[in-house]
Amino acid sequence: MPGHQRTRLNYMKWHDGLNTERPYQLVSEDLPKLYGIPRQNFEIEASPEPLLIKDIRQTNPSDFDVIFDIDEHGFAYVRHDFPDIDFRDEQDVETRYKPIIEKLLKEHVPGADEVCFFQWRITDPEVRVYLDTSVNVPHVTTNSYHSVWKPLNNPVYDCPLAVCDGSTIQNSDLIVCDNVTKAKVGELILPLYNPDASWHYLSEQTPNEVTIMKIVDSKGDVAAPCCPHTAFDATDFDPASPPRRSIEMRALVYTRPENMNGLSKLEVKKAVEEVEKLIMEKANAVDDVTEKGKMLMEVQVEPKRVIC
Repeated sequence: MPGHQRTRLNYMKWHDGLNTERPYQLVSEDLPKLYGIPRQNFEIEASPEPLLIKDIRQTNPSDFDVIFDIDEHGFAYVRHDFPDIDFRDEQDVETRYKPIIEKLLKEHVPGADEVCFFQWRITDPEVRVYLDTSVNVPHVTTNSYHSVWKPLNNPVYDCPLAVCDGSTIQNSDLIVCDNVTKAKVGELILPLYNPDASWHYLSEQTPNEVTIMKIVDSKGDVAAPCCPHTAFDATDFDPASPPRRSIEMRALVYTRPENMNGLSKLEVKKAVEEVEKLIMEKANAVDDVTEKGKMLMEVQVEPKRVIC
C-alpha cells in the first residue's frame, strides 16, 4: 500500500556564473549547434538528502479535497466524475473537457470571474522541480496562472505528481530561466533546493481526481503565491502497472476590478495576444537565424529571481 515517501528530488544547481548570466535552456535539439552555444548554462542535481513527501491519501483520507486551499497552499485537489472523453480528439477536449475545467477553476480559485485557456497537452513525467512560465496580462489588475492536471485513463502508480506547499518556500528560491525555442523566448521558473519546503502527493491518483496548481499570482497578500511541482519515482509499486499518462491544461484566471465590470473574455484574450505578439516581434527582429539565436541569448541576460 502506498504511503509517505522519502526520495531525492531534482533541483536546479546554482553556480557563481549565474550571478552575471541569466539561466537559459534551448528546447529544440538542433538549437545548440545552430547557435553555437551549450544547450543550457546550468545543471539539475538531486537534493543532498532524501525529502519526505507526505501521502495525502494517508494524512487526510476523507477530506483531502477540501483541506488544501489555492491561496493558502498553492494547490488543491478536486473530485469530479468526468464523462467518457476521447482525449485523442481535440474537438472533444475543446467542447466537453474545457468547460468542466473552467467550472472547477471558478469554484476553487478565490475571486475567479473569468478563465482564459492558453494550452492543453498530454504529458509525460517531468522529473525536476519547476514551475511553468507565467504570462503577465496588461489591463487586468488581479490575475493568477494555473495548471490543471489529472491522470488520463488509469490511476497513477509510478512517477506520481508531488506538489510543494507554496507557503513553505521563499521568493529568493525561485529562479527565472529563459526557455528558448526557434519561435520565441519564454520563461520557466526553476526553484532552488530548500530543506524547509513541505511536499505532498496523492497516492494512486485516479482520473476523477484533479490537481489544481498555482503557477504565479499577481496578488501580494496570499500565503502561497505558487506551487512548485515534479514527478518522482515511487517505491512499492507493481512494475506491471500501466505507465503514467496525464493531461494538463493551463489557464489564466482573473478577477474584474470594480471599475472594469464590462471587461469581457474576448478583451482578456486580446490582451494576452498583445503580450505574445511582443514576444514574437522580439524573436523575429533579426532575419538570420544564427544572429537571431545570439540576439535571443542577449535579451535580459541579467539574473532574475521571480517576485510573486
